Amino acid sequence: MIVLTGIGVSPGVDIGKAYKWENYLKPQIININNAEVEIERFRQAVDLEIINTLDIAECIRKASAKKEADVFTAQAVMIKSPELYDATIEIIKSDCVNAEFAIWQAANIIIDVIEGIDDEYMSQRASDIRDICQRICTQLKGETEKAVFIFATVIVACKLMPSDIAGFDLQFVKGIVMQDGGSASHAVILARTLGIPAVVGVAGIMSIVAEGATIALNGDSGRIIVNPDESEINNINTLIKEQSKAKLLLERFRGFRTQTADGIKIELVANIANISDAERALANDCEGIGLFRTEFLYIDRKETPGEDEQIKVYESVAKLMGNKPVIIRTLDIGGDKDVPYLKLAKEENPYLGLRAIRLCLKKRELFSSQLKALLRAAINKNIRIMFPMITVIDELIHAKELVRKAQRELASQGVLYAQEVLIGMMVETPAAAMLANEFAEEVDFFSIGTNDLTQYTLAVDRGNQSVADLYSTCNPSVLKLIAMTASAAHQKRIPVGICGEAASDSLLLPFWVGIEISELSVSPGQILRVRSEISQISNEEAHKLADDVLKMKSVIEVEQALKAFRGERIK
Repeated sequence: MIVLTGIGVSPGVDIGKAYKWENYLKPQIININNAEVEIERFRQAVDLEIINTLDIAECIRKASAKKEADVFTAQAVMIKSPELYDATIEIIKSDCVNAEFAIWQAANIIIDVIEGIDDEYMSQRASDIRDICQRICTQLKGETEKAVFIFATVIVACKLMPSDIAGFDLQFVKGIVMQDGGSASHAVILARTLGIPAVVGVAGIMSIVAEGATIALNGDSGRIIVNPDESEINNINTLIKEQSKAKLLLERFRGFRTQTADGIKIELVANIANISDAERALANDCEGIGLFRTEFLYIDRKETPGEDEQIKVYESVAKLMGNKPVIIRTLDIGGDKDVPYLKLAKEENPYLGLRAIRLCLKKRELFSSQLKALLRAAINKNIRIMFPMITVIDELIHAKELVRKAQRELASQGVLYAQEVLIGMMVETPAAAMLANEFAEEVDFFSIGTNDLTQYTLAVDRGNQSVADLYSTCNPSVLKLIAMTASAAHQKRIPVGICGEAASDSLLLPFWVGIEISELSVSPGQILRVRSEISQISNEEAHKLADDVLKMKSVIEVEQALKAFRGERIK
């Protein structure tokens, strides 16, 4: 029996036989005599792969995973992008090499550029390019390479692509273990959506595990057991039964407002990036949208989305939500994201550079178009506007003036628009938290972005594994800034929400209740679980816990206190 540890990225516990999957091998270079014949072979393979990719998208969509289906639909478009398609043809012509090697070269030129950008989204773009390249190579070889299983199976791989998972017989796939990979990869997101437990970052797993070995995995803790003994197998089977029971119990909380054990209501809303996310949020019984990330409207395209296009998207989400609130964050983008048509300069440290509201205030036309679209979409709808990355009061006042200017311009054009709309801001930096009292006089609500606030407060890059141990929202300095912001909101009688990853953190939920956070914005799949846990928290006890935590000096002290509280009160 061997016990290994990785990072749990898709919750759940299960057991099965190991199936080792290796699919991304560099093709052999072959010199060709007739480039035109090879180009035609490539074109035929591409056309077949586009059909195959759209078929995968439809299969995933039927599994109620619309957002993940959209990944494949987008890949079908990317296949014929000039950077990949035209570049491959050019390499075949100029170097007289086989199509497999040519597309490998073209793909890796793109990947090298993308991976030089320190951004999770762009990292995923590189993964998509690898996936497309591999699938076209498969078409060129005339192979399907789809695995069929007849028993409970745990997939073991260095790295998986979304199309790999879609190609498996999912009826028998009980878990996924990867040597590499991150928590935000499309493959991981698809595994989560399909309810498959997954663990990534398991060093050496491909060399340690033999084909057919029994593997037990825990997608919550990241624990892997290779060839577990009888006692461990019994423990896993018990956990599997408890897991099934827990899922059924959460359904009891569907259709109810979120409130503490003593009746204090908290608005439980969702983070989304598109209409598919909104549909999933509603299916999970959200109470509204706390963060609509609009930057995804601007990425992966050749020009800025027009006003009418934006209106259609905003109205669709608002209509879906009915009377429930929809908080739409204005464009949060900068030099760390590849948006060629914006011609943004690459910056040494984009997280401290021209991004979010700073960029919007510089590019007035871009910002004005979005503000007008939001104002037009907000007519008779519960749409609220939120500005990201506000650090100084002048930025906020300036942004609000541009809203008023957009209203005046719409009025002069005789276009209908919302004459009154709630305006809020994200609190993501120590600067904003320290001046929360002053900011609270200028806005209708706060939303605390714990991811960036933690990063900026602790001077820790959350994507840097070398300092990952220092990144913790449980750090007393971070919690004091959050409490300070909440207190300022209460004094001015405005709502204050949390929309970072910490909003759904089980350990921190009692603390949020204790400092009177009025809204929690979480991923759609976390809604029922968070509602269940809040229902077990006493407001009075949470206040005492928060008071105690705010006197503590270390992360260890805070975590111990939070764990003790949770262990005694929350099941």
